Amino acid sequence: MKYIMMLASVLILAACGNGNSNTADSQHTVVEESNASVKFQNLDLKTEGNEFVLTGEASATEGAFFYVIDQEAERIVEEQRITLEADPGVWEDFEIKGTLPETVRGKEAPPMILLYGKDANDKTVNPNYIPIDIEE
Repeated sequence: MKYIMMLASVLILAACGNGNSNTADSQHTVVEESNASVKFQNLDLKTEGNEFVLTGEASATEGAFFYVIDQEAERIVEEQRITLEADPGVWEDFEIKGTLPETVRGKEAPPMILLYGKDANDKTVNPNYIPIDIEE
């Protein structure tokens, strides 16, 4: 009885592994992972009227980061690139200054600065949203 059970188990295992191994190899796909990242620290946003100054420190593996300013569904400032001179992984000070148009006042949502990095495929990585508090 033991031998019959063992023989049945071997036959079941042999049947499971009886597929063509080349098929599995041809279906293998390589997924390329991105190691791009950008980090921010010590962010400080000051506003006076419609003018703002954002200071902080950034570290980016790709040597740069980007920002845009949006309010609700409207793009107020198009994409800007900030190049970092420091080696990847080293923190570097930055400053972004700007003046917002009068049209940002009186809307329900505040303008938002979006800081982010990009990978080799031009995809956004590590987005950071910072609201700009406009004084009334």
